[in-house]
Parts: sequence; C-alpha cells; structure tokens
Amino acid sequence: MWTDKHYSNNILNGEVKVYYQNGNLKELVSFRDNQENGNFVEYFENGKIQWKGAYLNGPNEFGDLEEFDSTGLLIKK
Repeated sequence: MWTDKHYSNNILNGEVKVYYQNGNLKELVSFRDNQENGNFVEYFENGKIQWKGAYLNGPNEFGDLEEFDSTGLLIKK
C-alpha cells in the first residue's frame, strides 16, 4: 500500500488517499488541522465501496455510517 497526503507547515490538511498494491483506492479521508474531519470512503480491493461516513474533529464517526458488501449492495446504515 501507499499513501498520498500533503502537509503545509507540518499540518495535514485536505484529502488523504491510501492505495492497495494493485493501484486501486483503499481509503479517501478528509483532514483539517491534523485531524480527520469531513467525509471518508473505504473501498474493497475490487473498487467497490465498503464504508461511507464522516468524521468530526477526530477519529470518531459522526452522523450516518453506511456499510456495503463487496458487490456494492448497502447492508447497514
């Protein structure tokens, strides 16, 4: 896996992208001031969405958290 993220003055802001070895996106997470803040999406290795939700000022989910199976079918909200 590898990660694409950007710092400004040692502060992480913006989207962080984590990729599987095959090049497919594994995670897409928004950061503000070094903390998870905003929408996130986690993907299965086949490219289908596994989780979708949001963070608010840190690593705890905020609001609705959606879980999908490996075919893309919503299984929990």
